Amino acid sequence: MSPLGAARPPTMLAGTLLCFVLLLPNVVLGQCSEFTALGPLGPTDFIDAHPLQIFAAHGSFGPAEISIIDCYPPLAPDGALDLVIPWTEPTAVPRAQIVFPVEFFGAGVTRVDILGSHGNTFIAEAHGASGVVATASHTAGQGNLQNLVLVGANPIRHVVLTGSEICIVQVCWQSAEINTGANVSGGQLVGE
Repeated sequence: MSPLGAARPPTMLAGTLLCFVLLLPNVVLGQCSEFTALGPLGPTDFIDAHPLQIFAAHGSFGPAEISIIDCYPPLAPDGALDLVIPWTEPTAVPRAQIVFPVEFFGAGVTRVDILGSHGNTFIAEAHGASGVVATASHTAGQGNLQNLVLVGANPIRHVVLTGSEICIVQVCWQSAEINTGANVSGGQLVGE
């Protein structure tokens, strides 16, 4: 297996579990890693962390800005950068989302794993072309890591996040068809 940065022609991988990793150097296919340095990225309402897109929630006050900083473990950061979503409650229109763009993922993915913690609540809801396909709730308690697993009978196009004080350490996905020849600037993919 070769490092992801190596030149290769566009291909489609079948049954591949992939993880999104921000600028992790020398990643080799077959691994799944946590978020690392994309900056730190200060407060914003949109992160184009290609191939994924991450959108902040919007409330009556405007966007609830998201960041990439070190948020885990709480009170004793480990130096690795994580995705912080401070607010995405049910009253938000829209709530924060992780999107799997059609140009890279086609109809969508079949499984999404989100490793994270929260200071209040954290629910992930997978959506496909026809609506909600799976839901997972964080039940490990405040400040504790838990992997939220979303598996859909139909392809997942985006994940809507509900809660507050959310810290996402890692996002992984599985798909029957992933276009690995797409432009992967600003991030890297790893898989097995």
